Amino acid sequence: MRVLTSSSALLLSAALLVASTALASQSLRGHAAADEKATGKFKPFFLPYTNTSAIPRVDQDYHDSLKATWEGLKARNIDAYDVKLVHRPRSETPNDAVSEGVGYGLLLALYSNDQEYFSLQLDNAEKHMWNYRHFHDWRVNEQGSVQATGAATDAEQDIALACIFAQHLVDKGVWESHRTPQGATYGERAQQILDAMWDTGMIQDGKFLAPAAGWGGRDFVNPGYFAPAFYKIFKDFDANAYKHDWTAVVDQCYASILANVGEDKGLIPDWMTPAGTFYGQ
Repeated sequence: MRVLTSSSALLLSAALLVASTALASQSLRGHAAADEKATGKFKPFFLPYTNTSAIPRVDQDYHDSLKATWEGLKARNIDAYDVKLVHRPRSETPNDAVSEGVGYGLLLALYSNDQEYFSLQLDNAEKHMWNYRHFHDWRVNEQGSVQATGAATDAEQDIALACIFAQHLVDKGVWESHRTPQGATYGERAQQILDAMWDTGMIQDGKFLAPAAGWGGRDFVNPGYFAPAFYKIFKDFDANAYKHDWTAVVDQCYASILANVGEDKGLIPDWMTPAGTFYGQ
C-alpha cells in the first residue's frame, strides 16, 4: 500500500535515515534559536551525515532539496484542500488521502522542524481516519469520509515513529506540548498505535509483520513493509515492551529477507511467504 512513489518519497528515505540516527542517540544539533522559535521560523535541526565518501555528489544540499519538496507538498497536496491531509490528486480515486500519506507527511514535517503542520496533519488524521481500535482507517475521500477501513501496517509504524520523535522534541523543549482533539499527546498516540499493532493482528504469532490488521502475516508478508530499525526504537519506547517482543519481529524480518528465493541475486519479491517462497506458489 505504499502509494507515494514520487521523488518526495526518495528524499524522505534519506531524511529518515538521518533523523533516526540523530534522535535514537538523543543528540539534536542545530536547534532553532529562541527568537526564531518565537516567530515560527524553524531551521531543520538534523544535519546530513558527514561521511559522504560513498554518496554520489549532488548539485545542492540535501536540506535545500528536502525543504523545497516539503514546501511544494504542503502547497500542492495539503493547503489546496479543505481537509488538511496529504491528498493524492492523480490517484485511482483522485484527490483522496491515505494513511501512508499521513506517515510521510509527518516524517517530512518532523525533518523540516515544522510543528504546525505536524500537529495539523495528526489532528486531521484523528478527526477523519482514527478508528476505535486505535489505528487509522487507510483511505478517505477528498471531503474526509472513510472509503476503506482497516489499518495499513506501514502507515501505522511510520506515524508511530514520527510521534515518538515528536514527543522527544517536546521533552527536549524544542517543540511545544500538544494534544490532539481527543486529548492524546504525541507519545500517547504512539503508544496507542504500538499496542494496536500487537492487539489487532498487524503482528502475528509474536513475530510476523502482517501488511494490514488481520491480513497476512503468518501466511504471507510484504518485505517492503519491514522496518526493523523502527522496531528497535519501539522496543526502547514501548511501555508494554515486557509483553511486546520487538526483537523477535526484527529477527523474523531479517530471516525472511535472507530466506527469500532471490537472496543470492540481491533481489526480493514484494509478496512472499515468511519462509521466503513466492506467495501463492
